[in-house]
Amino acid sequence: EELARDGIIIETITRGSQKIIIYDLSKGFKENKIKFWLKVAKTAWNYFKPGIGVSPKTGLNYANQWWHRTTDWDLAAYISAIISARKLNLIDENEFNIRIEKILHFLEARKLSPKGIPYLCYDSDTGEPAIDIESNPSDTGKLLLALDSLKEFKPAYKERISKIIQRNGIKKIAG
Repeated sequence: EELARDGIIIETITRGSQKIIIYDLSKGFKENKIKFWLKVAKTAWNYFKPGIGVSPKTGLNYANQWWHRTTDWDLAAYISAIISARKLNLIDENEFNIRIEKILHFLEARKLSPKGIPYLCYDSDTGEPAIDIESNPSDTGKLLLALDSLKEFKPAYKERISKIIQRNGIKKIAG
C-alpha cells in the first residue's frame, strides 16, 4: 500500500469477497529516480562554485581542489558540466552566459606555444601557462567535443568557436 501512492491503478479485479488492485508503479519509480539523479547532479555541481572548483579571479576551473591548473581536457569537462547544469536548471541563463563567456575569452586569448598550439596546462588563477609542455591530441579532442556540444546547445557560438579552433592550432595537433 505504501508504494501504491506512487502508482496508477490500471486494473481492479474482484474475486469473491476479495478485491485485487493492480498498480503501475513505474511512474512513481521514474519520478523518484529523476529526483535522485537531480540531487546527485546538484551535489556534483557544488564543486563548480567559485573558490572551490573554479577560480574566482578568472572563472577557469581547477582540475581538482588541490591542483589549481586546467588542461583542455579539464576545460572540456567544465564546458560539459555548464551545459548540463543549464539543461537541468541548476543555473539560469545569465550564469550560463557568464561562465561560458569566461572560458571562450580565455580560449580566444590564451598564450600559445612557439608552435602556435596550446600548452598542456594553465594556471587557473592567472590563465598563464603552468608548464612549458604542449598539449596533446587526447586533451584537444575532448575539448573539440565539448565545443561541438556547445555549438549544438547554443548555435549563436558557432562562428566564434570556429575562430577559437583555428587560433588554437588544432590542425597542427591532429597532424
